[in-house]
Amino acid sequence: MSKQISDFLVVSDMDGTLLRAGIGLPQQNVDAVRAFSEAGGHFTVATGRHKDSARRYLDRIQLSAPAILCNGALIYDYQSGRAIRERCLPHALGVELVRAACAAFPDLGAEIMCPDAIYVAKNNHFAHRHTSTDRLEYIVTDVDSVPQAWYKVLFCIDPAEMARLEAFLRSQHHPGVYFVKTAPQFLEVMADGVNKGEALHFLADYLGLPQDATAAIGDYYNDLELLRAAHFSATLADAPQDIKVHADMVCASCLEGGVAEFLGYLRQNCGRL
Repeated sequence: MSKQISDFLVVSDMDGTLLRAGIGLPQQNVDAVRAFSEAGGHFTVATGRHKDSARRYLDRIQLSAPAILCNGALIYDYQSGRAIRERCLPHALGVELVRAACAAFPDLGAEIMCPDAIYVAKNNHFAHRHTSTDRLEYIVTDVDSVPQAWYKVLFCIDPAEMARLEAFLRSQHHPGVYFVKTAPQFLEVMADGVNKGEALHFLADYLGLPQDATAAIGDYYNDLELLRAAHFSATLADAPQDIKVHADMVCASCLEGGVAEFLGYLRQNCGRL
């Protein structure tokens, strides 16, 4: 059966895809999201950001579905102000990994995202720049004082040390968690089975939309599961080559309106996808 634009759920990564931190949202992306939603399509974001961090960029974007936050650990409806679903890390494992990593890497930064706030258990140059660029509010405390519900841990490190950090964490052999690089200087700890792709499937079912009318666009390694899960997917011209091979199309870069190009393509071709 031919699909209509109202059948489609489109999920876009935020940083590097929909917007550029410190620069903002290209106007063509803002306009395209509005036009897509007004035509009946369902549009939302999937991001590693905390709900409060993402919110400050969404006043110009017309979301027509709940947002996928913390890389899938939280699905949140900004219109009603409530969590649709939460998936947290095993707390004891999270504490153990943060302690071990901070002891092995004295210059490491560690941020912990919880339902109520972002906690900084250890600061460094990269964590400071991350929180300063986005003007994030956070609480500095020791890891044992962080509340027990953890969506994820964000480790911040010099990119030259990233491979060594990854190898160290994998050597700990902790069941129940996995690690994903979200930027050259960021490595995240997530609960097994929690990712943007799994959240996309959940959200489509929650909204009563067909799985073969899901579409997604992203640009980095934490978007891989999202691109694989979507019925139709795109990445950007400046994405790593090993991300591009998993997408159905390659669009312009973020600041050149890649999301706008993708939404325009979907509006023109939705009946054939």
